[in-house]
Parts: sequence; C-alpha cells; structure tokens
Amino acid sequence: MRKRPVIYYTLMLFIISVMFAGELFYVPHFIENGYTDQEISLILSLQAATAILFPPLIGVISDKVRSKRLVLMTGLILYSALLAMKPVLIGSFALSLLSAALINGDGSFIASISETWCMEEVSIANSRGSDMSYSPIRSGSSFGYALMGLIYTLLAARAGLSNTSIMIMTSALAITAFLIVLLGKRFETVSIHEQKRYSLKELRPTRLLRNYHYITFIIAYALMHSSISFGQNYLSQLLEDVGMSTSYLGMMGFIRAIVEIPSFFLTQRLIRKKGYTLPIVISTVMMAVSNLLTVIAGSFTLVVIAQLLLGFFSGMMFLFAPMYIYDHVPNNLSATAQTLASRDRKPALRLSDRAIWGKERVLPLRDSYSDLSHTVPAFQPCREKKGNG
Repeated sequence: MRKRPVIYYTLMLFIISVMFAGELFYVPHFIENGYTDQEISLILSLQAATAILFPPLIGVISDKVRSKRLVLMTGLILYSALLAMKPVLIGSFALSLLSAALINGDGSFIASISETWCMEEVSIANSRGSDMSYSPIRSGSSFGYALMGLIYTLLAARAGLSNTSIMIMTSALAITAFLIVLLGKRFETVSIHEQKRYSLKELRPTRLLRNYHYITFIIAYALMHSSISFGQNYLSQLLEDVGMSTSYLGMMGFIRAIVEIPSFFLTQRLIRKKGYTLPIVISTVMMAVSNLLTVIAGSFTLVVIAQLLLGFFSGMMFLFAPMYIYDHVPNNLSATAQTLASRDRKPALRLSDRAIWGKERVLPLRDSYSDLSHTVPAFQPCREKKGNG
C-alpha cells in the first residue's frame, strides 16, 4: 500500500513534465509563423506580468480551500484550452500576445502547485513513520521531460513535425494530466473535507515578507533560475550559431533532463548529511561554469557539454528549492510561498529578454550568457533553519 502513493505522484509529475516539454518550441513556433524579433520581445516581456500576478493569486486560493488537487485540475484545463487555441490565434499578434501571457502564468502555477502537493504529501507520510522520499518522485518529472524531448527530436527529424503540431500535442497531454489528477482524490491527504478552510485574514500571507529565510532564498532563486530559463528561450539561436538545426532542441531538453535524475539522489543525500548550504553553493557555481562554457562554445560538442553541466547542477536546484521553501515557511502558506517563488524568478529573465530581442539588440547573445554566469552565484545569504514554523 505504501508504494501506491509514490507511484501515483511520480506518474503525475511525469505526465505534467511530458506536457511541459512542448515549451521548448514556443519561440520557434513564433519564428515559424513570421514573428519579428521585436514582436517576440514584447511577447516574452508581457509574460512577466502574468508571472508576477497569476501564480501568487492561485497559491493563496489553494491555501485557502486546502485542495491543491482541485486548483491543479482547473489550471490544466485552462492550459489545454489556451494551447489548443494557439495555432488559431497565431494570425493575430494581439491575441497571440494575450494567450502567450496567460499560458506562461498558468504553466508557472501548475508547476509550483504540483511540486508543492507532492512535497506536502511526502512530509505528512514521513511524520507518520513512512520512509517516503521526494527524490524518486521528482525523478519522474525529469524522465518525462527527457523522454518527450527525445520523441519530439525524432518526430521533427524523421516526420517533419511542425511546431504548430507540437502545440496541439501539448494541449492533448494537458488533458491527460488533468485526468490523472482527477483520479488522485484518494491520494490527497490534505483535502477540503479534512482541513479547515482559512480566511485571508487567518492565512496572513504577509508573514512571508517577514521571513528572512524565505525572502533571501527567493532572491537567490530568481538569479539561479534566470540562467536556466534564459538558456531555454535562446537555445534555438545558439544552435544556429554553431551550425545546427533547431530540430535538435528536443535533444537538448533530453540531455538536460536525463542528467537531472542522478543529481536528485545526490542532492537528497547531501541535504540529509550537510543541510542546504552546500548543495546551493555547488549548484549555483557550476551553473555559472556552464554559462561560461557556452560563451566560448564554438561547436555543437561544447554546447552539449554545457547542457550536461547545466542539467546536472540545475537538477540539484530543482530538488532543494521546493524542499527548502517547504521547510522554512508555515505549513498553511506552502502553496503561496512556492508560487511566489515561481513568480519571483521571472522579472530578471524578462530584462534579459528585452536586451536580447529588443529593437537594437542591446546585448549580443553570447555576452548575455556571460553576464548571467556572473550574476547567478552572486547572492547566497540563505541560512539553515530546522523545522517548519
């Protein structure tokens, strides 16, 4: 019986990550349909607004109703509908701008709510004497992303799969994820039937602003995640820069995600033995090395090596980030805290979006990787705190 929840949560994150693999092809989708650099710049920049407003709002709602499953189901249905309309709306820049912003905001809270739900269930199981671990569950997410990245590469190379077709496939995968979450009611320990519904006054989300451990971490997290997201948005241009086709985007996603899996287990062991500080320092420094390697990469081989490094050490971040937040905030604000962290990492990235894609192309592509490599490890005042208070 104890294995069933682990299988369910692993499958859920697996399907959600299979769905998110389609994000690799969002920018190529706009390029494929004739959008200019300036239009893509505006689309990427507007996403910052929804990333700031959307996830925290949903996080508060989730904490208020005490059912992350119901909130997640709503987000997946909306995500599927928006992606299904994306190829239809592509002819109108204004509608594409709106849909892209909503897709980004929705996807941000889906990712954070699903991980928070799993973390919460693992914590509850451990408090009841179970030895359930988060790292095998989170590995399902990386395996799903890696597998779908490889499938997309093969389909693009062998069958000429278009970026528009990938959008439709992603919409269908969102429905599949919805059905899996729908069937997970019996695995939701903290349900609307078992826990009190909190009023906004009782939740007091402003408590997070006075939490030193949380505030310092999300500032560092913004810098750390900007490096990863930047690399994803501009990888198509980097591949072309070394003479490769953008059809290899899926392969790059596969490479990054597959090496995340062993890093999860290593990070779990490091946290248990050394606490959070060592994994945070190792992860950020090595992500900086990855970006510096990208600056000098003059061949496809060096780009692949950079992606391997980025995948392994960003995998460490993907594991310790939700664990650190969950361990350092009040239990009844876990979803709010996770979604605020998801929101916090976007604005720095959008500043680089404007610099790269803007009218004058203020920063050359490789120089921007270099700039990010210096800022990633620059903020590490995160201190240890025992317990969840």
